Amino acid sequence: MKRITQALARNKWAIELNAGLALYPRAHQLLTGQRATFFDTDTNEPEPVAHIYGAAGLQPFTPGTTTSANDIGVLTISGALVKDSDHECGVVGTMEMAEMVEAMAAAGVSAIVINIDSPGGQVDGTATLADAIHAAEVPTVAVVNDGMACSAGYWIASAADTIYCTHPTSEVGSIGVYATLADFSKYYEDMGVRVEDVYADQSTEKNNGYRDWLAGNADTFKQRLNSTADAFIDTVKANRAGKLNVAAADPFKGAVYNATDALAIGLIDGIKPYKAVLADLTTEKLTFKL
Repeated sequence: MKRITQALARNKWAIELNAGLALYPRAHQLLTGQRATFFDTDTNEPEPVAHIYGAAGLQPFTPGTTTSANDIGVLTISGALVKDSDHECGVVGTMEMAEMVEAMAAAGVSAIVINIDSPGGQVDGTATLADAIHAAEVPTVAVVNDGMACSAGYWIASAADTIYCTHPTSEVGSIGVYATLADFSKYYEDMGVRVEDVYADQSTEKNNGYRDWLAGNADTFKQRLNSTADAFIDTVKANRAGKLNVAAADPFKGAVYNATDALAIGLIDGIKPYKAVLADLTTEKLTFKL
């Protein structure tokens, strides 16, 4: 629970707005010391996110798993992203996912599929997972599986060699960064708690973004967000070099696109069913047991 609380308390997020808004009730519970429920199951153990697809169908993968030359690694990314795993909450973080990608590539799989349906999430950890996918010395394919790859989710998907959506209604994009700032002083004041920040004389620029925002000026904080947004945009441009068609639309302003429009812009490479993507990657006829 501690790591989830830390993630929610951090400022920079690359997440589609509706998904971000859905986190508010849980964030309030955690940040005010209440218990928050993340899953409807009776167990907090996270579902496996790494699998091997081969002759026996889909089997869980752990580092050290023996694979054959015909096996395909599958990394499943579902829901909002956070950097660090918190198994108490059933959450697998992007840093652990990056380790899984590296382990699958080292195990000798013939390709790695990123099975993704994510609105994005915490900026921290996103680049590490994207770098692991980009560095894998096997073909990588991201599949937006009847859902979305938005914001940090698209940052990760863009690192794959090829990107498919399974349906025209799938969504990609939201290439942008934002932060939600909160002033808790009134909340604590109503509880009878006086809160005052006192800074050392030398610390004139300490927390200046937040302090300026409290005074009504968000420009200082925006500079931090702009830097991250530039890194996001530059990464997508590099990953999709030669494929983007900004004449169709400029995807770097934060809009979300359905698969048909995303294909015209060059954010994806095609619209294809998930099983068809796997079939294209197999070197022998396998039975689908997904």
